[in-house]
Amino acid sequence: MKLSPTYLRSVQMVGTSTYVVSIPKHWAISNEITKGTKVTFTELPNRSLVIAPLKTQPRSITLSVDTDAELASRLTIAAYLDGYDEVTLKASQPEFGSGVRLAIRKAVRRLVGFDVLQEGVDQIVIATMAEPKVITLENGLRRMVLLVRSALDLGFKGVGGPNQSTVAEIDEDADRLNFMFGRRLRKGLIDPSSLGELGLDTVGVYDALMVFRFLERCVDHAVSASEIYMAGKKTSKSRVREKFPELAISVSGILEAAVELFISRDITRTSPVFVKRAELREMLLRTSQESRAINAPLIGYHLGRVADYSTDIAEIALDEGFGVLR
Repeated sequence: MKLSPTYLRSVQMVGTSTYVVSIPKHWAISNEITKGTKVTFTELPNRSLVIAPLKTQPRSITLSVDTDAELASRLTIAAYLDGYDEVTLKASQPEFGSGVRLAIRKAVRRLVGFDVLQEGVDQIVIATMAEPKVITLENGLRRMVLLVRSALDLGFKGVGGPNQSTVAEIDEDADRLNFMFGRRLRKGLIDPSSLGELGLDTVGVYDALMVFRFLERCVDHAVSASEIYMAGKKTSKSRVREKFPELAISVSGILEAAVELFISRDITRTSPVFVKRAELREMLLRTSQESRAINAPLIGYHLGRVADYSTDIAEIALDEGFGVLR
């Protein structure tokens, strides 16, 4: 990775109330900065000041796509996450295969604000049709926790007459939310001027990205646990397995506590997360061993992974020092 050079500049005073600092010539040339060019200044939470060129043109990219449908889907999602406003996908063959075209359409449906602008036999243009309504980071994090709880409630408590397709829809919602915030947060790394609206510095962006990734995986494990439990409940009459709904509630509580710790940085909320996770791990292991149901260990594994990710989230908050160290 190539690091940006560091330039030392002294602050000078002009008149009685204006401070002036020069910018490096190399940086000005590479960013096409000339007399009269407008730039933005963003103050970060750590009081650093970021200067960046004012960007008015939408970011666009053209990608070549071969016959690999999975790669086509991944490239589409990657371009969205990297903040591009318009993505042109061109077929390396005379035309797109049906599998590739379908994969691109499925990917676009998971990307909030993106839609197909143009479509031809050998080219598909995807663009930002409307920016999604602004959802705060805190609300986004809590929404992800709610999706985990909903998946577990549907699977283990039978709320609303669940079926596997209903639970799977929760997984899709989590993917869309994770991609949307992934795009917003990564934009802060690509365009520092957007850090101000996020209320984060670069370290905070990395941490938030990690937490959203952990939460998306928590949804995956919650969905898997629920699907396995629902399928096994039809064939097994083991009473021991009825302990799992109670354990699923505990898992949701631990995750919620960890996310609230990350949001609030309240040090008094630290211990319960780690203590409850250790207790839950013991209970899951005992329940899985005592149950005669063949799928009990799998259920215990998936619920345990949600608890593990919860402590990972709590540890990120701890590593930040609750704002004390900055």
